[in-house]
Amino acid sequence: MTETPRAPRTLVLIPTLNDVVLLPSIVKDVQALDGVYVPLVIDDGSLPRLLPSALPEGCLLFSLPINLGLGMCTHIAMDHALNFDYDELLRIDSDGQHPVAMAPNLLSPIREGQADLVVGTRENHGDGAGIGNSLRKAVKLYFSIVASVITRGATPKDVNSGFFALGHNAIKQLSSASLERFPEPQIFIIAHRSGLRIAEVPITQAPRRHGKTTLSLSHAARLIYRFSVFAAGEIMTFRR
Repeated sequence: MTETPRAPRTLVLIPTLNDVVLLPSIVKDVQALDGVYVPLVIDDGSLPRLLPSALPEGCLLFSLPINLGLGMCTHIAMDHALNFDYDELLRIDSDGQHPVAMAPNLLSPIREGQADLVVGTRENHGDGAGIGNSLRKAVKLYFSIVASVITRGATPKDVNSGFFALGHNAIKQLSSASLERFPEPQIFIIAHRSGLRIAEVPITQAPRRHGKTTLSLSHAARLIYRFSVFAAGEIMTFRR
């Protein structure tokens, strides 16, 4: 008598900071996917605080008392995935820009044994106007150039994409890293250094349906400084 293999269990991280209007519809879209997808909303210090009653039944909610950044949110999700034996971790943003229906496309290379980490590379990356968008483009360009130099071009083309999936091995490897507030470039650089297989799936990002970027000039300067410190450490690691 052979045992029927169970379907992979996927934890879906949906971090949010005050972007709560679209959360119920995003959670429902996740729950409507084929397979076993469990949405985990991490409220990163929203004001007013997000209440469980605002989310559909079956959605997990973890609330942080203050804003600690996406790095902390990612660590919490990875720890939960490891502690409760999830096979995969998928991240989706709460602003409605990520195509939830393409989640199986990101997970397919992992389930087929072809990749440990899959990135949704935005084909319309960089669309938009305004000072905030210009700052965001400048920061992302800097991150992309530095990541490419460190890894000799081995990182994804879109190192700032927040739409990505991790297999169980990638979750274990990355859970011991120290991730910053905006961890995406770090994740891909560390994944490359750890020998994880990285794949890309092209996606079209939807226009932001709610909220706006909070990136200011001082915030951008802090991001570049902190990433530069991380990059310097990685360069030393690669040289050793």
